[in-house]
Amino acid sequence: AIRRIGKAVRLALYEVSIPLYPNQLLNISDWAARKKTAMECFVSQNAIQRSDLHIAALNRYRTYTLPVSVTAAEAFILVAAEELFNDPLKLYQSEHVRQRALGLFLDSSDVPLVSVIIRSVDRST
Repeated sequence: AIRRIGKAVRLALYEVSIPLYPNQLLNISDWAARKKTAMECFVSQNAIQRSDLHIAALNRYRTYTLPVSVTAAEAFILVAAEELFNDPLKLYQSEHVRQRALGLFLDSSDVPLVSVIIRSVDRST
């Protein structure tokens, strides 16, 4: 649907139960207590699995790269409509493919071979 609009629109995907590889973090420190209260309303769901605690932990983990003053953060993937028009499967791309496109070293064969020669015989020191 977002591809058919034909306008400069961005789609924001957020974490529900599966962590994302986000490209945007949002400081929610001021709303963390309110979110916790809202999550506690899911009594039947929390009786099976403590989603309220898991989500609070994920929000705390998301602060790892943020300033110490940030105590809770939401993670999002922001995608422009035109990106999806050019590559409709972009959202389903594997993490391996994403990291490979960034030029990251994923395997020992990706790292250049370096040889170090240390002279150990007939050394004066």
